[in-house]
Amino acid sequence: MGESKPGDKLREFAEKLENQGIIINRIPQSTREEFKQFAREEFANDYGFALKYLWDHYKKTKLIFENFDYKLDEALERIDILQNSINNSQSSEEDGGSKNLANEPAVAFGSRKKRTDDERRLSQDE
Repeated sequence: MGESKPGDKLREFAEKLENQGIIINRIPQSTREEFKQFAREEFANDYGFALKYLWDHYKKTKLIFENFDYKLDEALERIDILQNSINNSQSSEEDGGSKNLANEPAVAFGSRKKRTDDERRLSQDE
């Protein structure tokens, strides 16, 4: 067998680490200790599985909040439509006529594009 060079073991370790591990720097000490305790208590010191668990929950939570924001936008849009209908009805009654709200166009829930922050601000200013 050939002799191994001094850097070979280090190179082997680096390749193994690159294929199997991850090094994370700049973690606040308190966060590092909390994560280690979490991994120890919940996953028998398996940092990889603890990270996977946290990442999976992050993705689910992100989806929930994105959907909530969209549904909230939809509800606000429907409230705007109803408020406009009420205002139009009241102005028609003041003019002596009556407006049939049943003739208002129906808006299907979920058919509207997501409102931007600017659109929300504009509708609140009105």
